[in-house]
Amino acid sequence: MIVDSPELVAILTSEPERELFLRLIPADEFPWQYSHRAGLHPVRRNALWPRPHSYTSTTTPTTPCPTDEVPILNSECLRIADQMRRAFNGDPWHGSPLRDLLAGVPAERAFARPVSSAHSIWELVLHIDLYVRVACEAIQGVPMPKLFGTERDWPAVTDDDATAWTGATSHLLQSGEQLAQAIEAFADQRLQDTVPGREYDFYYLFHGIVQHSLYHGGQIALLRGALPGS
Repeated sequence: MIVDSPELVAILTSEPERELFLRLIPADEFPWQYSHRAGLHPVRRNALWPRPHSYTSTTTPTTPCPTDEVPILNSECLRIADQMRRAFNGDPWHGSPLRDLLAGVPAERAFARPVSSAHSIWELVLHIDLYVRVACEAIQGVPMPKLFGTERDWPAVTDDDATAWTGATSHLLQSGEQLAQAIEAFADQRLQDTVPGREYDFYYLFHGIVQHSLYHGGQIALLRGALPGS
């Protein structure tokens, strides 16, 4: 939706009328304000214009758009980045983020296999981190390698001491934030571009990484409950 009426712009300079307007207009028809309300972009409350513009009317003088109103051209990417942060380090609806699931898990428990046929918590951390990192590289144009069904899909734990475990969890959370920042800087019009090394697009990749991370986060939660003394 584009606000192109000078009369409407004048009305919306009043806070009560603006709030009523926002309640009447569905968020998907008004993505610029929606992004602000979702807390995804520091847009001012009166950022109602999609781009700098001057409104011309036969009855009113030209009203320039305020120069500090910055258009949001990647509102969908901002929403995906928000979902990424919620999964790793935020407050998701499903439960605990990865940060909280891994907090307080000592190295010996992360390395343990309470379910003999399942991966350990440590292996899950390395596996999630791997996919996040190759997604970051794909944004930079590096073709995504074949992972599923190969030895690379599940990196081995080569050092099982506390220092290595702390490094693994810290690296995972850093990788998650790095990808969130990269998605924020991604342009919406590129979401339908094909991912290097894959036959699907970036939209599918970004949402897939969030879903993949949450899926294995659920496994981590189950393994925590299965550990002795939990």
